[in-house]
Amino acid sequence: MARLIYALVVIFLCSLIGTVVGELVAVFVPASHPASILLSTAITPGFHLPLTDLSAILVELQFHLKITVISLVGMIAGTFVSLWKIRNG
Repeated sequence: MARLIYALVVIFLCSLIGTVVGELVAVFVPASHPASILLSTAITPGFHLPLTDLSAILVELQFHLKITVISLVGMIAGTFVSLWKIRNG
C-alpha cells in the first residue's frame, strides 16, 4: 500500500513539475511558433460539486486538472521513476 501511495505521489509531483516547466517555456515561445500550439493546448478533466445553493450564497467545490503535452511527459517520467524506485528498493 505504501508503494502505491509513493508511486501516485511521484506521478502527481512530476506532472506538476511538467506543467510548471511547460508554462515557463510557453512564456518565452512566440505565439507564431508551432510549439506554442502544443504548449497552450490542454484538456481539463475535473468535477463540479454544488454543495449548497441558497438564494443569497452559493457554495461549491471544483477540481480541474490542466493536462498539457509537457505535463503528460512529466506523468510518464514520474511513472518510470516510481517504477524504477519500487523495483530497486
